[in-house]
Parts: sequence; structure tokens; C-alpha cells
Amino acid sequence: SDVVVLSSDNFAEFVKENPLALAEFYAPWCGHCKNLAPEYEKAATQLKENNIPIGKIDCTENQELCSSYGVQGYPTLKVFHGSLDNEKTTPYQGQRTAEDIVNFMIRQSAPAVLELKTIEDLENFKNKADVVAVGLWDEADAAINKTFYEAANLLKDSFYFAASTAKELFKEAGLASPPAVILFKTYDEGKSVFVNDASQWSADAISTFVQQESRPILGELSPTNFKSFIDSGNPLGYLFYDTAESRDAVVEQIYDIAKEFRDQISFVTLDGEQYGRHAKALNLKDTTFPAFVIQRISDGKTFPLLSEDGKSNGVVSSVTVRTLVKGVVDNTIQPFLKSEPEPESPYEENVRVLVGSTYESVVLDETKDVLVEYYAPWCGHCKNLAPKYVELAELYKDDDNVVIAKIDASNNDTPEQIQGFPTIKFFKANDKANPITFSDSREVEALARFIEAN
Repeated sequence: SDVVVLSSDNFAEFVKENPLALAEFYAPWCGHCKNLAPEYEKAATQLKENNIPIGKIDCTENQELCSSYGVQGYPTLKVFHGSLDNEKTTPYQGQRTAEDIVNFMIRQSAPAVLELKTIEDLENFKNKADVVAVGLWDEADAAINKTFYEAANLLKDSFYFAASTAKELFKEAGLASPPAVILFKTYDEGKSVFVNDASQWSADAISTFVQQESRPILGELSPTNFKSFIDSGNPLGYLFYDTAESRDAVVEQIYDIAKEFRDQISFVTLDGEQYGRHAKALNLKDTTFPAFVIQRISDGKTFPLLSEDGKSNGVVSSVTVRTLVKGVVDNTIQPFLKSEPEPESPYEENVRVLVGSTYESVVLDETKDVLVEYYAPWCGHCKNLAPKYVELAELYKDDDNVVIAKIDASNNDTPEQIQGFPTIKFFKANDKANPITFSDSREVEALARFIEAN
């Protein structure tokens, strides 16, 4: 194996002897670690040719070492730059494939900015990736040079950067006069240009430009680019399709809309046959594709394009998509509220049963203290809690000021962002904006103490 087996005995030597190295902190029982193993082996073999070693540390055998690097989950991959200082490490957050690991590490080994001297250099550099950034300026512009390098260092893990002061490259790049940053792309319009007064240049402005303009106007969503779309903070406009032909036909209709609103909504395509469950989670009604839905990243709320009666997916056209997009951008339409029908009886063994349509009227009642359990029917921990929660409700059934409630958060929308099941929150009377999350043991006594304490 080309993967170096590390332990507390040889770890320090491994890191200090190599100016660049990758280390995996793992546990033998970890399923994700087992899935990574063959890809990690391939990456190690390929990186050996570049003199970039990669190793692995069994955290069940080296607990103190793993703890010193803040390892809380497996696998954790960290890039070391010849120093044992954890502050100087770089977390690897890319895809767990040999190709992505190799590309990431080679990018780490390269200078943040490559110097271009000839047109041939420029053409070769443009072929390095689907998107590359090139800075062009006059040789005397020392401040511009410094700012560009700062931006490159911020994004070197994700993008390739190059720079030149060669005048023949200005003309080749179609630049009337420097300074400028040109983003060359193999998609959309082929390139984007950032030109600004030198005094207004900043590393953040260049960084923002590169990140925004590198996202396709209307491209396929993938594990590789998903994070960049999420980091933008823009709502995502999903076009789900069933065939390449249907996708291309709709893309032709809505491409100009995506281009017009690209600063406000990120438009992406996704295979509905493969990701039908995600389409359903976004509140599309069936698997009739193409279909379109917008999701706000800030709160997870969705705006599906539905038929007039709301029972099926709506027709995707330039007219219907523009209407939906304008409504979301102008904040003139309400997000979709997923809700089960109201139960015949609002109570189930003294527990108030909530659905999406009744949630706010009960939980946000300023006269009541309300304890809410967010659960999912398939959740084992929720099933274990159920009889205890009923017992708790029995304790408070005669207290008019306290409501013990529950909601199936997998089938009903709520304003709260629920990350796991069960989640229990307490909404205090006259202070509904600051719910308190329960974090003690899920026992009746602990839950009762929690209510009384708050």
C-alpha cells in the first residue's frame, strides 16, 4: 500500500519531513471510512509520483493524537504543510474520490498564482480546468498585484489563478486596457470580465466575482458544485427533467430568465429519474417531468410550480417560470406550506397533535407555554420517547397555561430548522421568538424539570 500507516510514534516525523501531506483520521468500524479506503489507496499511488505522501491514523488506537486535532467525526481529512500546528492545517472538504483528492492536493502544491508570459502559456492555462481566473495589469501596478494574490490565496483550494503583465496577452484576451480579471469558462458565454478602477479593487471583490461568475447560468447540479451554490446564499431554482431532450427544450425557453436573474436566483438542472425523492421533498407533486421549483437557502422554504388546482406539477414554460421567479424575487407570493390534514381530534392521549396548517396558531399563542416535539414516524428514538411524552402530557393535562404538543416534521412544514429527530423545543409565553432547545436525557422527570425551569 502507498498509504502511510501513522500512529503517535511516527506522526510528528511524517508531518515535519514533508512540506505537504494529507492525513486521514479514521475508525475501523466507520462505514464512510471503508467506502473511502479504495479511493484513498488510488490517490496515494497517483500522488506518489508528485512526491505528496498521504497517511492514515486509526483514532481508536491513537485517541489523544486525534483529539489534539479536534477530530469529532470519521473520516476527517487534513492537509499538513510541514507543521504540527492545527491552526496551519487545511481541512479537506471535497468529494471522497481519488480524482478529487489528487486534484486538490496538486492544487495545494502549486503556487497560488501562475505567471503567464506568452499567448501559448495562456492557451495552456485555459485548458487546466472548466474555469480559470487570469489577472492582467501593468507591471508598475504593485497594489493590483498584491490584491490579486490575496484573492488567489483565498480561493486556491477551488480555482486556478494566473497573472501576466505581458501586453500581447492583453490583446489576446480582448482587453482594451488593464487592469482586469478575466474568468475563462468552457460554458455559458465563455468568459466574464471584472474591470474596475484600481483604487476600488479588493481581494473580497475579486473573490466574490470569481465565485459568482464561475457558477453556470443554468447548469447541472452535482456533488462537486453543490457547495458553491449553497455558499452563494441565493435561492436555488431546480429544473427537474426526465430526458436530455426535455431538459434541453426547457433550458432553451428559460435560459434568458436564468441569465437575467442570476444574481438573485441560481438556476440548476437535476435528473428527476435519479433524484425523484428530492423533487418530492421540495414539494413537487409527482414524477411528471420536466418540473420546476425554487427553494430559499436561508430557511428551506419552497415555491413549487404547480397546476392551478395544486394537485400536480405545472407546465414549465418561459411564461410560468418568469411569473414564479418574479413572485419570489419581489416577495409577492407565499412559500408552499406542506401540511397533513387536520386530525379529527386535536389531542392524542393529552398530546396536542399539530400539522403544518395549525402549527403557528398553537405554538405562537402568546398566552401559552408550549413544548413541541418534532418527530418522524420512522425514527427509533422518537418511538422510544412516545410513551414518556404521553406520561408528561398526563402531568400537565389540567394546566391551562401549558401545552404539550408534537408534530411530524417529516410531513409538515414548520418555521424551525430541524436537523434531527426527535428535537424538543420550549416556546415560552410572551417570548415566542426565542425557543429553548431541550438537551437533557429524554425522561419524564427531566422534561418536567425543563418546563418548570423555563
